[in-house]
Amino acid sequence: MTRFARTPLIGAAIAAMLPVAAAAETLQYAGTTAPLTFDPHSTNDYVTTAIARQTYESLVELGPDSELIPGLATEWEYVGDATWRLSLREGVSFHDGTPMTAEDVAFSVMRQATSARYASLFGQIVEARVVDESTVEIVTEAPDAVMPVKLSRLFVMSKAWAEENGIAEVPQLGTDSTEACGTPTAPARCGSNSRSRAKRPSSNATRIGGASSPAT
Repeated sequence: MTRFARTPLIGAAIAAMLPVAAAAETLQYAGTTAPLTFDPHSTNDYVTTAIARQTYESLVELGPDSELIPGLATEWEYVGDATWRLSLREGVSFHDGTPMTAEDVAFSVMRQATSARYASLFGQIVEARVVDESTVEIVTEAPDAVMPVKLSRLFVMSKAWAEENGIAEVPQLGTDSTEACGTPTAPARCGSNSRSRAKRPSSNATRIGGASSPAT
């Protein structure tokens, strides 16, 4: 039985701090393809996932040589009975300042497991249970030797925020909560040039404007 651990990473995207007293700003980006949503569990397309990684952090990360390194999970261990046990990083906070808990991790695992776009990766997960405040177990239908690799694609979000904003379940793309887009636990609301459908901002960034440039 192998255990994996590493010294704490310096900073985490999910725990990034923005100046509280700073004036509101607009962050603009340009690309050949616009993101479909800022809900990290709604789609697995490359552009959306790449942008989600700037706001959310995964349980496990991939290093420069595609080796597994700690993310929000500092250790992972297969304990038998188709179960992986994760030890969670301490002192992590969401963008709104609330601490990340084991409940948030278990919620995120099961939320993403229900996403049709992630069925091939997480559809076999049957349970994510909280063992204690820093430990979560993931149970699958059958033993899954590559689950730690898959967890590099599993993004953690705030359970309380999702429930408060009516998106505890993964919404369909094109609805107000996904398209151009409310950003769960993110430091901004976003829009597509002339419109914004955000629920609320939670930092000094009040709008992200996407400007798609024509392919060359």
